Amino acid sequence: MIVGVGMSECVDEPGKVMNFDVEEMETEEVKDLLALTTTKDSIGDVDDLKTTSRPVEGQAPSRKRKIVAPRSPKLKRPEPTSKVMAIEEMSTSSDSEDDLVPYAKPGDDPEDSDEDPTLVNRDKPKPPIYIIDLIKQLRSPSDRLDVISLALKTAPALIKRKASFGTELSDNIHSLASALVNLQDGMSEPEHQQQRLDALIACLVARPEQMGKYLSNTYFDGDFSLSQRSTLLIAIGMGARQLAGFTDTTTAPEQPLDLFPSQRLPAHLQPKPVTNQQKRQTSTSQKQDQKQKNLAPTNPISTLTNHATLSTIRPLALAAASATTESGRAPDILKISHNTRTSSSLTQTRTKQQQQANEEYRTRTIPKNIHNILTTNIYNPLILPLTALLSHATTSSSHPLLHPSIITLHIQTLTLALHTLGPTGLSPPQTFIAITHETLSLLTGLQRTRQVYNPAILPATLALLLALLDITAEIGVSAQERLLGGGFGDRVAELVRWVGGLENSRGVPPPEPVTGTADGGVAWTVLAAGIQVRWYEMGRRFQGRMLGLEVDD
Repeated sequence: MIVGVGMSECVDEPGKVMNFDVEEMETEEVKDLLALTTTKDSIGDVDDLKTTSRPVEGQAPSRKRKIVAPRSPKLKRPEPTSKVMAIEEMSTSSDSEDDLVPYAKPGDDPEDSDEDPTLVNRDKPKPPIYIIDLIKQLRSPSDRLDVISLALKTAPALIKRKASFGTELSDNIHSLASALVNLQDGMSEPEHQQQRLDALIACLVARPEQMGKYLSNTYFDGDFSLSQRSTLLIAIGMGARQLAGFTDTTTAPEQPLDLFPSQRLPAHLQPKPVTNQQKRQTSTSQKQDQKQKNLAPTNPISTLTNHATLSTIRPLALAAASATTESGRAPDILKISHNTRTSSSLTQTRTKQQQQANEEYRTRTIPKNIHNILTTNIYNPLILPLTALLSHATTSSSHPLLHPSIITLHIQTLTLALHTLGPTGLSPPQTFIAITHETLSLLTGLQRTRQVYNPAILPATLALLLALLDITAEIGVSAQERLLGGGFGDRVAELVRWVGGLENSRGVPPPEPVTGTADGGVAWTVLAAGIQVRWYEMGRRFQGRMLGLEVDD
C-alpha cells in the first residue's frame, strides 16, 4: 500500500491520489516513508570534509534540517449513510408450510451405482445424424460394442431419412454397404443381424440403380461366409419386393407369450420332461441342421416363395379335382392337404379385400419404371453369373456359391423376383424374351448337374419353372405364342419331359410331406404335376389356335 500511494503521488494529480483510508496508513512511520518521494539530496564538496567544525563545549551539535515538501491534501472519508430496508413480517404458522410441495427424490443412476468412480463410463455414444458418422461408428473397434449396437439400431431410419435429402447418401452409399456387409463384431446377436439386414434393404430401396448391381457383384466376387452371402440374397429379394410396393416384412414372428396360470394345463397333463440324452440328441441335430443350412436367422425369402407357389398350385388343384368326377381317378396334384384345396367364403372375401388394398397401395408408391429397374438392376445381375458358374462347374467343384443351401436360397430369390415382376413386368416383348431366355438357360444348366437332385434344390428348381409357365399363361396369348413358337418351345419341352421322368430317375429324393401352409414347402411331386398340367393347358390352346379351333379354358 505504501508503494502504491507513493507512486500515485508522483504520477497522479493532487485530487486523484490513491487513498486506502485505513488506520495503518496514518502512522508516523508511514508518513516518513512516503516523504522519501519528495526528498531532494545532493552530493557535497570534498573540501567540506576537511574543514569540519567541531562543536563548542556545552553546545549541542547542529543537525541538518530535512526539507519536506508539502503533501497533497488528503481526501476526506465519506460519512457512512444509513440504508432504509423494507421490513416484512413472515408468518410462522404451520398452515403456510402445508402449501410447500417438496421436490421428489431423484432416481438412482445405474451407471453411477458403482462404488469406484473410475469404473463409471461417462463417454456415452450418441446416435449418428450423418451418413459419415454412421460409417465411422460401424467401423468402431471391437471393444466399443455399444457404439456398433447404437449405429445398427439407428441405420435403417437414418438411411430412409437421407434418401430424399441431398446427395449425402449417394456419395457414401458404397462405403456404407461395405461397412454393413463386413461387420463382424456383435453379429452373434439375432437382433443385430436383423438390423443389418434392414439397413441393407433400406440402401437398396433408396438407391436401386447403385445398390442392385453392387450387392450382386459383392455376392459373387466377395470373400464372405455363407451367412453373409445369405444376408445379401435376402436383402436383394426383400428390397425388390419393397420397390414394387409390397408391404412384406423381414422381422421374425414374435414368440407366443407364456399363458396366464389359470390357462395352463393341470400338473398331470403337462408334457413329460425331456431327459438329458434327448436334449443332447436334439441339440446335436439342431447344430447339424444349422451347419448344413448356415443361413441368416430370418429367411423370409423361403416363406414368400412357398406362399407364391401355393397360390399357383391351388387353382390347378381345384381344376383337377373337378376333372376327377369323369375319370374317377385323382391325379398326383391332388395330393395336397385339405387346407390347401378348400377355404371358406369369408376367408376368400377377406383375402380379396386385402389384395385390393395392397394393389391400391402399390399403385400409389411404386415408381413408373419399376419393371425396368427390377430387370436391369436385380434380376439380370443375379441370374447371369449363376448360369455362367453352373456351366463351368464340375462334379468335384467346391465353390462356396455351389453349396446346396446357398443355391436353394439363390433360386428362391430369383423365383420371388419373378413373381414380383408379374405379368405386367413381363408383358413388353423385349423384356419377356430376355427374362425367358435367361431363366431357361439357368434351368437347363441346373438340369445337367447332379446337385439338382438335392432334396432342397429340386423343389426350388421346379418352383422357378412353374412360376415362369404360370406368369406366361397370365400374360395372355401373345406371351404363350412367344414361349411355344418363338424358339423357346424345344427348350421348355425338354425341361417338361425331364420333369415327367423324375419319378423313374436315380438319385431323386423321396417327396416330403406337404403341410398346406405358406410356411411349409411343397413336395417336388406336386410341383412336377403342376408343371405338366400348366404345360398341357398351354399346348392344347396353342394347337387349337394353330388349327383355327376355339378351345375353352
